[in-house]
Amino acid sequence: MAGLKEQVLATLPPSIRNILEGGARRELLNKVDSCLLVFDNEVICLESKKASQFQADAGPVDLEALVRASKKLLDNQQQEHSILLLLPPSEFVATSLSLPGVTQDNLVSALSLQAETLLPAHEEPLSLAINPASAMEGEDHVALWIDERRMTELFLAFQRQGLFLAAI
Repeated sequence: MAGLKEQVLATLPPSIRNILEGGARRELLNKVDSCLLVFDNEVICLESKKASQFQADAGPVDLEALVRASKKLLDNQQQEHSILLLLPPSEFVATSLSLPGVTQDNLVSALSLQAETLLPAHEEPLSLAINPASAMEGEDHVALWIDERRMTELFLAFQRQGLFLAAI
């Protein structure tokens, strides 16, 4: 029976297959057990409703201070965590575009190709997050951009403290 299911899935378009299989991203997000919200020099664990403050200067969030505060919140539970980190808007640049005719499958590629014209002053590589359902609903697309180097620094800072950052 499993072989038949795999054969049928193999014949489907990638977008349908990802929905039916769940996809790697969905599988990773399903394993998230801790959601941390960063707001106003404070990190809040949404599951326990506990908060921990950290020192921060004006500008981007101090990674080491954030990770120490996060570890303090999660250390009490003595288990491995898969963390979803919700960062403040100051960490992202948002753009809104209308891309008629662009399908859900091509949306990320289309926006990635336009990164240089959308954000011409930013010369470093960027990562992109977008709701692909906006393509099917015919709405404007709101894209959130974050510097890839900053995102890598976040993942590495959490990793150094033994915390698994599953998603930002």
